[in-house]
Amino acid sequence: MLCTLCCLTATVNARGADNERPKRVLMISTGSRFSPGFPIAEQSAIDALRQARPGQIEFYAEHLDIIRFSSDSYHRLFHDYLYEKYAEYPPDLLILFYVGNLLVAQKLLGQIFPGVPIVAAGLTEEEIPIGRLSKNLSGLAQRVDASGTIDLILRLQPETHRIVVIGGTAEVDRSVLSRVREATRAFTGRVEFDFWTDRPLAKIHEAIKTLPPQTAILFARMYRDAAGQAIISAQAAQLIAEALSGHPRVLEVLYPGLPSHPHHAVAARQMAGGFGGMLSLRVRGGHEAAVAVAARVEVWKRATSLGGVESLIEHRASVEGVGSPAPPDLLRLSVGIEDPQDLIADLEAALGG
Repeated sequence: MLCTLCCLTATVNARGADNERPKRVLMISTGSRFSPGFPIAEQSAIDALRQARPGQIEFYAEHLDIIRFSSDSYHRLFHDYLYEKYAEYPPDLLILFYVGNLLVAQKLLGQIFPGVPIVAAGLTEEEIPIGRLSKNLSGLAQRVDASGTIDLILRLQPETHRIVVIGGTAEVDRSVLSRVREATRAFTGRVEFDFWTDRPLAKIHEAIKTLPPQTAILFARMYRDAAGQAIISAQAAQLIAEALSGHPRVLEVLYPGLPSHPHHAVAARQMAGGFGGMLSLRVRGGHEAAVAVAARVEVWKRATSLGGVESLIEHRASVEGVGSPAPPDLLRLSVGIEDPQDLIADLEAALGG
């Protein structure tokens, strides 16, 4: 991201020699505004450019969500919408944040804004032949390190006999899964792989409960499950925070998406697409009450993890031990892929005792 920001700062400076008017920067994201990564990347770009050229840039932003709306008919709608909207306010620079769909997005922007430089940053599994990208596009294209992830699993958990790979059905999901499949060939004979790519979210959740020991889960990518449901954990976290904020057994819900959070205004400026998939609860009754809630949940998993598909709950003070700065009544939650209403019901039942 740092290299990309340097590129785009240089681009604006190069095109900003004349001071007739503020330069216009249009940021285009291929994903949804509810996926937290896109707004965070946008804010980083805005901060860097404002620092480089204070008061001389007008910013515009659009979220096309072509990950979920990928048909040609939608691309035509996006084309017409952007063309008409910015006809009188053409941008001097385009910044493209993407997950997959780099070639599609580049072609679309090239048709609408011919000759305008594009700085791109994102993740893609596409094969990009030399010559397919336009000369006015620069930036970064990162790929999933599937082989490195599998190797890390086996080094951290050498007793692992089976790795379950979970992925979705969106185009970008399939691209990542294809790369994971390719990487598994190097581990033939060391570990068994099982791909769960044709299951709806609810069935995945049920199947996870019955996985045997010595099994690891590799969550590839899931923008849409086999039932067509879009997966955005930030939306689920917001629902959970709102549902529990008035619960009589909850002293406080700590989530930046709530207006009651002391830093909500700052978060709203910096995280315009959602407030992330993690939140905390402070339970009335102190240490013993909080630990009891964590022990009673059934859908949530009581664990500390580097990441996974399941929703996790932990009593942070117990994990950190003596001297922990975490309040003794605090539970930390990480929202996974389960239905948010199931997660809310599970917490409410556990709080009710």
